[in-house]
Amino acid sequence: MLLVSWNVAGLKPVLQRIHMDYGNAANYSAAATSSTGRPNRSTSDTTTVENISSLQKTINKKSNSGNNTSATPIDPFAKYLALHGDITILCLQEHKIPHGQLSSRSEPHRCSSVPGYESFWSCNNSTVPGKSGSTKSRGFNGVVTYAKVGTVQRSSCTPFNDPSLDNQGRCIVTDHRKWVLFNVYVPCGFSREKMRFLRALRKAMQMERDGKNDKGEKRSVVLVGDLNLKHCVEDVYWKNLLVDVDRILGEVASAKAKDTGCEEHNNFCDGVGSGIPHWKVELEKNWNHISTALQTIEAVPRKTTNPSTGESFDKFRARVNANAANGKTDAASSRYVYLGSYEDSEEEALGCYNFDERTYFEDTGENTPANTVVNTAENSACTTELDNFNNEQQHHAILCRKKNLISIETLTELVSKIVNVFWDEKTQREIAKSEGQLNTDAPDYLWIKKVLEEDGMVDVFRHFYPRADSR
Repeated sequence: MLLVSWNVAGLKPVLQRIHMDYGNAANYSAAATSSTGRPNRSTSDTTTVENISSLQKTINKKSNSGNNTSATPIDPFAKYLALHGDITILCLQEHKIPHGQLSSRSEPHRCSSVPGYESFWSCNNSTVPGKSGSTKSRGFNGVVTYAKVGTVQRSSCTPFNDPSLDNQGRCIVTDHRKWVLFNVYVPCGFSREKMRFLRALRKAMQMERDGKNDKGEKRSVVLVGDLNLKHCVEDVYWKNLLVDVDRILGEVASAKAKDTGCEEHNNFCDGVGSGIPHWKVELEKNWNHISTALQTIEAVPRKTTNPSTGESFDKFRARVNANAANGKTDAASSRYVYLGSYEDSEEEALGCYNFDERTYFEDTGENTPANTVVNTAENSACTTELDNFNNEQQHHAILCRKKNLISIETLTELVSKIVNVFWDEKTQREIAKSEGQLNTDAPDYLWIKKVLEEDGMVDVFRHFYPRADSR
């Protein structure tokens, strides 16, 4: 059996490309033949040809049953699945097809009716306010599982029994007799909705293991999809690993205090003799300058244009005064630098450069709502719902992100743009190797840790590819 999971980020354009490349026999011949004209044996052509032949016989049989004696062309999507290992189960995320288009004239390439397969859909049926008080479907998200005919015993697109979650089109469950498959598209980032979804998902999976389902039978659970989670350093692209800046500042300060080779504190000799890397010394030397500049941050509105369509968009980008630490705040002496990329809102533009400590409260009394993430410095942030904690922990702030925990990419940007210190790629990779880490206080990190350690699930990819990097 071959099970494939794929975030297509829009099924319609993917199907268009598949129909272009696999829509006729000539394309199949090209795919099965190398550039030298010899058969391409690297993809198990014998099996592939048998798969295509079997599929063609099945289609012709159905066609002849209707007194149609002409051969029916092979469906390009079915051909694609046959050519790629004769996929048994295909799990797609972000199909972005509204429920109303399925089995209708507007359905893209008859995607719900692939010969030899059954398809099980979860579409985004949640709504947003429209004009004149009406509502409309969001038209995003969506997961679908294609399974060979006869391999699915039951299915559900409402596994959470919560319309506010089930209607988002983020989970489809299929029962394959001895095991149950959850195909999911987890919300990205860190938000209230993400933790609600993850909590409900874990509960639904546990119910299947415990036999608390329609069949009353215990099932093993397989979880696939776009999880938007990470549980080990190797999962993350090296530039996105985090650096604990405060710990480094403390390390350098401690080394300075012990250094007796320099007469003055400011003449710390770039770590020579102390074992402190030069980049750490540079960071400590310039951090106050960077912090002062960040205090001047503002979101500047900008217009962007799509060069292909000419359509314009209102965006925002973060900007700081790099000369603020020198007391130069007037227009003539200020040196403004832009940080990050163009974002849809002021909050998003500024949020990327908010490095204050963040905590949340499970039960905080009258003044602060329960389940609230709090920016300690400004006492503001987004609300979120998290796992319950013991009564002993209630009424206490629980850390979910340390202060000044910054990605290598962002830290490199700050030192280069604000204080003109440039770290080459070799230096950045050294930082990643020696200091790169995850936010192990994040609620979604703790969730996946519980699923693996307490629920007994196995990260299959990491199990078979322990050295794989940056997945």
